Amino acid sequence: MKVQGKMTALLISAAVIAQALPAVSTVTAAGEPPVVSAVYADSEGDVVSGAEYTIMVRLSGKYVTAASDGNVHQWEKLDGDSQKWKIISIGNGMCCILSAADDSMAMTVANGNSENGNTIYMSEYTDSPAQHFILHRTDDAYYITAECSGNAALDVYDISHDNGADIDQWDYWGGEGQKFYIRPVDNNYRLISGDINFDGKVDSFDRIAMEKVVRYGGDEMVSAVADLDSDGIVNASDYGILTGFLLGKETDMKSFCDIEYSKPDVAYLFAYFLGNAPEQERLSYAVSLDGKNFKALNSGKAVWGSSTGTKCIRDPYIFKGEDGYYYMLATDMKSSLGWNSNRNLISAKSTDLVHWFDESIIEIANKYPNMTGADRAWAPQAIYDPQKQSYMI
Repeated sequence: MKVQGKMTALLISAAVIAQALPAVSTVTAAGEPPVVSAVYADSEGDVVSGAEYTIMVRLSGKYVTAASDGNVHQWEKLDGDSQKWKIISIGNGMCCILSAADDSMAMTVANGNSENGNTIYMSEYTDSPAQHFILHRTDDAYYITAECSGNAALDVYDISHDNGADIDQWDYWGGEGQKFYIRPVDNNYRLISGDINFDGKVDSFDRIAMEKVVRYGGDEMVSAVADLDSDGIVNASDYGILTGFLLGKETDMKSFCDIEYSKPDVAYLFAYFLGNAPEQERLSYAVSLDGKNFKALNSGKAVWGSSTGTKCIRDPYIFKGEDGYYYMLATDMKSSLGWNSNRNLISAKSTDLVHWFDESIIEIANKYPNMTGADRAWAPQAIYDPQKQSYMI
Protein backbone atom coordinates (compact mmCIF):
# COMPACT_ATOMS: atom_id res chain seq x y z
CA MET A 1 0.00 0.00 0.00
CA LYS A 2 1.09 3.61 -0.51
CA VAL A 3 0.62 5.39 2.80
CA GLN A 4 1.76 8.47 4.64
CA GLY A 5 2.48 8.23 8.37
CA LYS A 6 3.04 11.16 10.76
CA MET A 7 5.36 11.23 13.77
CA THR A 8 5.45 13.96 16.37
CA ALA A 9 8.83 12.89 17.67
CA LEU A 10 12.02 12.49 15.66
CA LEU A 11 12.91 8.88 14.85
CA ILE A 12 16.44 7.70 14.15
CA SER A 13 16.78 6.61 10.56
CA ALA A 14 16.30 2.99 9.61
CA ALA A 15 19.77 2.68 8.12
CA VAL A 16 21.54 3.70 11.32
CA ILE A 17 19.36 1.45 13.49
CA ALA A 18 19.77 -1.48 11.13
CA GLN A 19 23.55 -1.19 11.37
CA ALA A 20 23.32 -1.18 15.17
CA LEU A 21 21.33 -4.42 15.33
CA PRO A 22 23.43 -7.43 16.34
CA ALA A 23 24.13 -10.08 13.74
CA VAL A 24 23.31 -12.88 16.15
CA SER A 25 20.54 -13.30 18.71
CA THR A 26 21.21 -12.41 22.30
CA VAL A 27 20.36 -15.25 24.67
CA THR A 28 18.87 -15.25 28.14
CA ALA A 29 20.58 -16.53 31.24
CA ALA A 30 18.83 -19.84 30.65
CA GLY A 31 20.55 -20.10 27.27
CA GLU A 32 17.41 -19.65 25.15
CA PRO A 33 16.58 -16.57 23.07
CA PRO A 34 13.54 -14.66 24.42
CA VAL A 35 11.32 -15.23 21.37
CA VAL A 36 8.68 -12.53 20.99
CA SER A 37 5.18 -14.02 21.30
CA ALA A 38 1.79 -12.92 20.05
CA VAL A 39 -0.63 -11.18 22.43
CA TYR A 40 -3.94 -12.84 23.24
CA ALA A 41 -7.11 -11.35 24.70
CA ASP A 42 -8.03 -14.57 26.53
CA SER A 43 -6.19 -16.94 28.83
CA GLU A 44 -6.90 -19.84 26.47
CA GLY A 45 -4.62 -18.42 23.77
CA ASP A 46 -7.32 -18.52 21.11
CA VAL A 47 -8.46 -14.90 20.75
CA VAL A 48 -5.56 -13.07 19.12
CA SER A 49 -5.52 -9.41 20.11
CA GLY A 50 -6.26 -7.01 17.26
CA ALA A 51 -8.16 -9.42 14.99
CA GLU A 52 -11.85 -9.26 14.07
CA TYR A 53 -14.38 -11.72 15.46
CA THR A 54 -18.02 -12.69 15.47
CA ILE A 55 -19.64 -13.36 18.83
CA MET A 56 -22.44 -15.94 18.65
CA VAL A 57 -24.92 -16.66 21.43
CA ARG A 58 -24.82 -20.39 22.14
CA LEU A 59 -28.46 -20.39 23.27
CA SER A 60 -29.91 -19.07 20.02
CA GLY A 61 -27.21 -19.32 17.39
CA LYS A 62 -27.70 -15.60 16.72
CA TYR A 63 -24.96 -12.99 16.63
CA VAL A 64 -24.14 -10.15 19.02
CA THR A 65 -24.92 -7.07 16.93
CA ALA A 66 -24.32 -3.33 17.19
CA ALA A 67 -27.70 -1.85 16.28
CA SER A 68 -28.00 1.45 14.43
CA ASP A 69 -29.35 3.13 17.59
CA GLY A 70 -26.27 2.13 19.62
CA ASN A 71 -27.96 -0.74 21.42
CA VAL A 72 -26.26 -4.16 21.52
CA HIS A 73 -28.61 -7.08 20.86
CA GLN A 74 -28.74 -10.47 19.15
CA TRP A 75 -29.75 -10.91 15.52
CA GLU A 76 -29.57 -13.56 12.83
CA LYS A 77 -26.56 -13.34 10.52
CA LEU A 78 -26.36 -10.08 8.57
CA ASP A 79 -24.13 -8.69 5.85
CA GLY A 80 -21.92 -5.75 6.72
CA ASP A 81 -19.83 -5.00 9.81
CA SER A 82 -22.46 -4.65 12.55
CA GLN A 83 -21.70 -8.18 13.78
CA LYS A 84 -17.92 -7.90 13.56
CA TRP A 85 -15.88 -6.98 16.64
CA LYS A 86 -12.25 -6.04 17.09
CA ILE A 87 -11.07 -7.51 20.39
CA ILE A 88 -7.90 -5.96 21.82
CA SER A 89 -5.98 -6.93 24.95
CA ILE A 90 -5.44 -4.08 27.41
CA GLY A 91 -3.36 -6.15 29.82
CA ASN A 92 -4.12 -7.66 33.22
CA GLY A 93 -6.26 -10.34 31.59
CA MET A 94 -8.74 -7.81 30.20
CA CYS A 95 -9.71 -6.60 26.74
CA CYS A 96 -11.88 -4.05 25.01
CA ILE A 97 -14.46 -5.06 22.42
CA LEU A 98 -14.61 -2.47 19.64
CA SER A 99 -16.88 -2.14 16.63
CA ALA A 100 -15.11 -3.28 13.47
CA ALA A 101 -17.10 -0.65 11.58
CA ASP A 102 -15.79 2.16 13.83
CA ASP A 103 -13.08 1.16 16.28
CA SER A 104 -13.54 4.35 18.29
CA MET A 105 -16.80 2.83 19.59
CA ALA A 106 -16.74 0.14 22.27
CA MET A 107 -19.12 -2.18 24.07
CA THR A 108 -20.02 -0.49 27.35
CA VAL A 109 -21.95 -1.54 30.46
CA ALA A 110 -24.73 0.96 31.14
CA ASN A 111 -24.41 2.67 34.56
CA GLY A 112 -20.90 1.22 34.95
CA ASN A 113 -21.70 -1.01 37.90
CA SER A 114 -22.61 -4.60 38.79
CA GLU A 115 -26.40 -4.20 38.89
CA ASN A 116 -28.38 -6.98 37.21
CA GLY A 117 -30.16 -5.80 34.06
CA ASN A 118 -27.63 -3.16 33.02
CA THR A 119 -27.77 -3.16 29.24
CA ILE A 120 -24.78 -3.24 26.90
CA TYR A 121 -24.52 -0.37 24.45
CA MET A 122 -21.98 1.29 22.16
CA SER A 123 -20.16 4.41 23.27
CA GLU A 124 -16.87 6.16 22.54
CA TYR A 125 -13.96 4.22 24.01
CA THR A 126 -12.60 6.05 27.06
CA ASP A 127 -10.65 3.22 28.72
CA SER A 128 -13.19 2.95 31.55
CA PRO A 129 -13.89 -0.12 33.74
CA ALA A 130 -17.30 -0.34 32.04
CA GLN A 131 -15.44 -1.02 28.76
CA HIS A 132 -12.93 -3.56 30.09
CA PHE A 133 -14.00 -7.17 29.67
CA ILE A 134 -12.69 -10.55 30.75
CA LEU A 135 -13.19 -13.60 28.52
CA HIS A 136 -13.69 -16.66 30.72
CA ARG A 137 -13.36 -20.00 28.97
CA THR A 138 -16.10 -22.52 29.79
CA ASP A 139 -15.96 -25.81 27.81
CA ASP A 140 -15.95 -24.71 24.14
CA ALA A 141 -17.41 -21.23 24.70
CA TYR A 142 -16.85 -18.11 26.80
CA TYR A 143 -18.77 -16.16 29.38
CA ILE A 144 -17.91 -12.46 29.53
CA THR A 145 -17.71 -10.16 32.54
CA ALA A 146 -16.75 -6.50 32.78
CA GLU A 147 -14.24 -5.00 35.19
CA CYS A 148 -17.07 -3.01 36.77
CA SER A 149 -19.49 -5.91 36.96
CA GLY A 150 -18.14 -8.38 39.50
CA ASN A 151 -19.87 -11.72 38.92
CA ALA A 152 -22.43 -10.30 36.48
CA ALA A 153 -21.91 -11.66 32.96
CA LEU A 154 -23.19 -10.71 29.54
CA ASP A 155 -26.59 -12.33 29.10
CA VAL A 156 -29.41 -12.54 26.56
CA TYR A 157 -32.47 -10.84 28.03
CA ASP A 158 -35.22 -13.23 29.16
CA ILE A 159 -33.30 -16.25 27.80
CA SER A 160 -34.72 -15.29 24.40
CA HIS A 161 -34.16 -16.81 20.97
CA ASP A 162 -35.70 -13.78 19.24
CA ASN A 163 -34.07 -11.25 16.96
CA GLY A 164 -33.58 -7.98 18.83
CA ALA A 165 -33.31 -9.44 22.33
CA ASP A 166 -31.05 -7.15 24.34
CA ILE A 167 -27.63 -8.14 25.57
CA ASP A 168 -27.53 -7.11 29.22
CA GLN A 169 -25.73 -8.45 32.30
CA TRP A 170 -26.88 -10.81 35.03
CA ASP A 171 -25.24 -12.74 37.85
CA TYR A 172 -23.44 -15.63 36.21
CA TRP A 173 -25.35 -18.88 36.63
CA GLY A 174 -23.95 -20.86 33.70
CA GLY A 175 -27.00 -20.56 31.46
CA GLU A 176 -26.77 -21.02 27.70
CA GLY A 177 -27.77 -17.38 27.22
CA GLN A 178 -24.55 -16.42 29.01
CA LYS A 179 -22.23 -18.46 26.82
CA PHE A 180 -20.78 -17.17 23.57
CA TYR A 181 -18.72 -18.53 20.70
CA ILE A 182 -15.96 -16.11 19.70
CA ARG A 183 -14.61 -16.95 16.25
CA PRO A 184 -12.42 -15.10 13.74
CA VAL A 185 -14.37 -13.57 10.87
CA ASP A 186 -14.31 -15.94 7.88
CA ASN A 187 -12.10 -18.31 9.91
CA ASN A 188 -9.21 -15.93 9.36
CA TYR A 189 -7.11 -13.87 11.75
CA ARG A 190 -6.89 -10.56 9.88
CA LEU A 191 -4.18 -8.47 11.55
CA ILE A 192 -2.69 -5.11 10.67
CA SER A 193 0.74 -5.53 9.11
CA GLY A 194 3.37 -4.01 11.37
CA ASP A 195 1.16 -4.18 14.47
CA ILE A 196 3.83 -6.12 16.34
CA ASN A 197 2.34 -5.51 19.79
CA PHE A 198 -1.20 -6.45 18.63
CA ASP A 199 -2.96 -3.34 19.91
CA GLY A 200 -4.83 -2.58 16.67
CA LYS A 201 -2.61 0.23 15.38
CA VAL A 202 0.90 0.82 14.07
CA ASP A 203 3.01 3.30 16.02
CA SER A 204 6.46 3.82 17.54
CA PHE A 205 5.83 1.07 20.10
CA ASP A 206 5.71 -1.41 17.22
CA ARG A 207 9.12 -0.17 16.06
CA ILE A 208 10.52 -1.07 19.49
CA ALA A 209 8.82 -4.46 19.28
CA MET A 210 10.16 -5.00 15.73
CA GLU A 211 13.70 -4.48 16.99
CA LYS A 212 13.15 -7.29 19.51
CA VAL A 213 11.80 -9.59 16.81
CA VAL A 214 14.82 -8.92 14.58
CA ARG A 215 17.16 -9.58 17.49
CA TYR A 216 15.50 -12.59 19.09
CA GLY A 217 12.93 -13.94 16.66
CA GLY A 218 9.18 -14.28 16.99
CA ASP A 219 6.60 -17.03 17.10
CA GLU A 220 4.63 -17.92 13.97
CA MET A 221 1.98 -15.24 14.52
CA VAL A 222 4.48 -12.46 15.28
CA SER A 223 6.72 -13.41 12.37
CA ALA A 224 3.79 -13.22 9.94
CA VAL A 225 2.81 -9.74 11.12
CA ALA A 226 6.41 -8.49 11.14
CA ASP A 227 7.39 -9.84 7.70
CA LEU A 228 6.60 -6.58 5.91
CA ASP A 229 8.39 -7.38 2.65
CA SER A 230 6.86 -10.88 2.45
CA ASP A 231 10.20 -12.63 1.94
CA GLY A 232 9.61 -15.23 4.65
CA ILE A 233 12.06 -13.82 7.18
CA VAL A 234 12.08 -10.90 9.62
CA ASN A 235 15.25 -8.83 9.42
CA ALA A 236 16.64 -5.31 9.10
CA SER A 237 14.76 -4.85 5.82
CA ASP A 238 11.43 -5.17 7.60
CA TYR A 239 12.69 -2.85 10.35
CA GLY A 240 13.58 -0.29 7.70
CA ILE A 241 10.15 -0.51 6.05
CA LEU A 242 8.38 0.03 9.36
CA THR A 243 10.63 2.93 10.30
CA GLY A 244 10.06 4.55 6.93
CA PHE A 245 6.30 4.17 7.32
CA LEU A 246 6.41 5.83 10.73
CA LEU A 247 8.52 8.68 9.33
CA GLY A 248 5.79 9.37 6.78
CA LYS A 249 7.54 7.91 3.77
CA GLU A 250 5.71 6.04 1.05
CA THR A 251 6.19 2.31 1.42
CA ASP A 252 4.98 -0.90 -0.22
CA MET A 253 3.98 -2.34 3.14
CA LYS A 254 0.87 -4.49 2.78
CA SER A 255 -2.15 -3.35 4.76
CA PHE A 256 -3.13 -6.62 6.39
CA CYS A 257 -1.73 -10.00 7.28
CA ASP A 258 -4.17 -12.91 7.01
CA ILE A 259 -3.49 -16.04 9.04
CA GLU A 260 -5.78 -19.01 8.63
CA TYR A 261 -7.67 -20.13 11.71
CA SER A 262 -8.40 -23.82 11.68
CA LYS A 263 -9.13 -26.42 14.29
CA PRO A 264 -9.11 -29.71 12.41
CA ASP A 265 -11.64 -32.44 13.08
CA VAL A 266 -10.16 -34.90 15.54
CA ALA A 267 -12.77 -37.67 15.64
CA TYR A 268 -15.60 -39.42 13.82
CA LEU A 269 -19.04 -38.92 15.37
CA PHE A 270 -21.68 -41.65 15.26
CA ALA A 271 -25.26 -40.54 16.08
CA TYR A 272 -27.75 -43.26 17.02
CA PHE A 273 -30.62 -44.25 19.32
CA LEU A 274 -30.39 -46.97 21.96
CA GLY A 275 -33.49 -49.12 21.54
CA ASN A 276 -37.27 -49.40 21.39
CA ALA A 277 -38.21 -48.26 24.91
CA PRO A 278 -39.28 -44.58 25.13
CA GLU A 279 -36.32 -43.73 27.36
CA GLN A 280 -34.02 -45.21 24.70
CA GLU A 281 -35.53 -43.30 21.77
CA ARG A 282 -33.20 -40.38 22.28
CA LEU A 283 -30.06 -39.00 20.61
CA SER A 284 -26.89 -40.83 21.62
CA TYR A 285 -23.28 -40.35 20.52
CA ALA A 286 -20.15 -42.42 20.08
CA VAL A 287 -16.75 -41.25 18.79
CA SER A 288 -13.84 -42.87 17.04
CA LEU A 289 -10.34 -41.79 16.05
CA ASP A 290 -10.07 -44.30 13.23
CA GLY A 291 -13.66 -44.62 11.96
CA LYS A 292 -13.85 -48.27 13.05
CA ASN A 293 -13.53 -48.52 16.82
CA PHE A 294 -16.13 -46.37 18.59
CA LYS A 295 -16.60 -45.40 22.23
CA ALA A 296 -19.99 -44.32 23.57
CA LEU A 297 -20.14 -40.84 25.12
CA ASN A 298 -21.96 -39.80 28.30
CA SER A 299 -21.38 -43.24 29.85
CA GLY A 300 -23.57 -44.79 27.17
CA LYS A 301 -26.60 -42.65 28.07
CA ALA A 302 -28.52 -40.37 25.70
CA VAL A 303 -27.25 -36.81 25.19
CA TRP A 304 -30.51 -35.16 24.03
CA GLY A 305 -34.24 -35.82 24.02
CA SER A 306 -37.05 -34.36 21.93
CA SER A 307 -39.62 -32.06 23.54
CA THR A 308 -42.14 -32.05 20.68
CA GLY A 309 -44.27 -34.52 18.74
CA THR A 310 -44.12 -37.96 20.33
CA LYS A 311 -41.14 -36.74 22.40
CA CYS A 312 -39.19 -39.69 21.04
CA ILE A 313 -36.82 -39.85 18.08
CA ARG A 314 -35.27 -42.60 16.01
CA ASP A 315 -32.83 -42.66 13.09
CA PRO A 316 -31.02 -39.35 13.79
CA TYR A 317 -29.29 -37.91 10.74
CA ILE A 318 -26.92 -34.96 11.28
CA PHE A 319 -25.34 -32.77 8.61
CA LYS A 320 -23.69 -29.36 8.39
CA GLY A 321 -25.77 -26.77 6.58
CA GLU A 322 -24.61 -24.23 4.05
CA ASP A 323 -25.05 -21.56 6.74
CA GLY A 324 -22.58 -23.21 9.13
CA TYR A 325 -25.16 -24.62 11.54
CA TYR A 326 -25.49 -28.32 12.24
CA TYR A 327 -28.91 -29.75 11.44
CA MET A 328 -30.56 -32.93 12.62
CA LEU A 329 -33.41 -34.81 10.99
CA ALA A 330 -34.99 -37.77 12.77
CA THR A 331 -38.04 -40.02 12.83
CA ASP A 332 -40.72 -38.66 15.17
CA MET A 333 -41.86 -41.97 16.63
CA LYS A 334 -42.62 -43.78 19.85
CA SER A 335 -42.42 -47.42 18.80
CA SER A 336 -44.50 -48.57 21.78
CA LEU A 337 -47.48 -46.98 20.00
CA GLY A 338 -46.96 -49.28 17.01
CA TRP A 339 -44.62 -49.51 14.06
CA ASN A 340 -46.99 -47.63 11.77
CA SER A 341 -47.83 -44.91 14.31
CA ASN A 342 -45.61 -42.15 13.03
CA ARG A 343 -46.61 -39.53 10.47
CA ASN A 344 -43.97 -36.84 10.92
CA LEU A 345 -40.27 -36.03 11.05
CA ILE A 346 -38.29 -33.93 13.55
CA SER A 347 -35.77 -31.20 12.72
CA ALA A 348 -33.49 -29.20 14.99
CA LYS A 349 -30.29 -27.18 14.65
CA SER A 350 -27.17 -26.61 16.71
CA THR A 351 -23.97 -24.60 16.80
CA ASP A 352 -21.95 -27.23 18.63
CA LEU A 353 -23.67 -30.66 18.27
CA VAL A 354 -24.49 -30.54 21.99
CA HIS A 355 -27.16 -27.88 22.44
CA TRP A 356 -30.09 -28.19 20.00
CA PHE A 357 -32.73 -25.53 19.37
CA ASP A 358 -35.43 -24.48 16.85
CA GLU A 359 -36.85 -27.97 17.26
CA SER A 360 -39.85 -28.43 14.97
CA ILE A 361 -42.14 -31.00 13.40
CA ILE A 362 -42.09 -31.61 9.64
CA GLU A 363 -45.56 -32.85 8.84
CA ILE A 364 -45.83 -35.53 6.17
CA ALA A 365 -49.03 -37.62 6.14
CA ASN A 366 -51.34 -34.98 7.59
CA LYS A 367 -50.18 -32.08 5.41
CA TYR A 368 -49.96 -33.33 1.84
CA PRO A 369 -53.07 -34.87 0.17
CA ASN A 370 -51.06 -37.37 -1.84
CA MET A 371 -49.39 -38.61 1.38
CA THR A 372 -52.50 -39.29 3.49
CA GLY A 373 -52.07 -43.03 3.02
CA ALA A 374 -48.50 -43.00 4.28
CA ASP A 375 -48.11 -44.83 7.57
CA ARG A 376 -44.35 -44.62 7.99
CA ALA A 377 -42.16 -41.51 7.75
CA TRP A 378 -38.84 -43.08 8.60
CA ALA A 379 -35.08 -42.43 8.56
CA PRO A 380 -34.84 -39.05 6.79
CA GLN A 381 -31.72 -37.75 5.06
CA ALA A 382 -31.08 -34.48 3.22
CA ILE A 383 -29.20 -33.36 0.11
CA TYR A 384 -28.49 -29.72 -0.73
CA ASP A 385 -29.38 -28.49 -4.21
CA PRO A 386 -27.08 -25.51 -4.96
CA GLN A 387 -29.14 -24.43 -7.98
CA LYS A 388 -32.38 -24.18 -6.02
CA GLN A 389 -30.52 -23.21 -2.83
CA SER A 390 -32.70 -25.55 -0.82
CA TYR A 391 -32.59 -29.01 0.70
CA MET A 392 -34.27 -32.16 -0.54
CA ILE A 393 -35.33 -34.55 2.24
